[in-house]
Amino acid sequence: DAALNKIAESGVKYLLICGDLTKDGEMVNHELLAQKLDEFEKSSGIQVFVTNGNHDISNDRAVRFDADTTSKVESATTEQFREIYGKFGYDEAVAKDSNSLSYAVNLGDDYRLIVMDSCIYNDESDFEKRRQETGGEFSDSEWNWILEQIEDAVRDGRRPIGMMHHGLVPHTEIQPSMFSEYLLNDYERVAAALADAGMNLVFTGHFHSQ
Repeated sequence: DAALNKIAESGVKYLLICGDLTKDGEMVNHELLAQKLDEFEKSSGIQVFVTNGNHDISNDRAVRFDADTTSKVESATTEQFREIYGKFGYDEAVAKDSNSLSYAVNLGDDYRLIVMDSCIYNDESDFEKRRQETGGEFSDSEWNWILEQIEDAVRDGRRPIGMMHHGLVPHTEIQPSMFSEYLLNDYERVAAALADAGMNLVFTGHFHSQ
């Protein structure tokens, strides 16, 4: 609440949330956050756009806490995530990737935000079989979709801006060796390819560091 209040008073037009919206993908927490963000948008006039983090989808660690014990609870699937956060990107999207949670939205007249799902998860309907990983990557089909969106944005005279969960630039010299899962797999090649295509600004999360 304190963070949202500060953002509401900042004069910004958009709030971008780069993943890990919940502790471990608990459905109840996704629903509560979506409700809070809906109230924030209505009261502040600031548009919110979200992406999923490695904790948010298909997480078999989703639990509730009762004193010093825990019990498993339902975690979100991609379909449920897209439905819960429809107001925060998917409903406004000018394009959606059919094979991931990636989407693109236009920001005003000059920019296109391309939200890239970099997370690895199996999205099993059976809770006991759900798995997600800390690291991230793009599938071939998603990568082609991303490049197409950049090309479309440039063609329309818009500057493409990216948002994803995993890092593309090391925060420290030791990150590639000590915290490699916080960088996208093959991040150097991907970063260079995005820049060459016309996207040279990407907002990321995951490493809990500015």
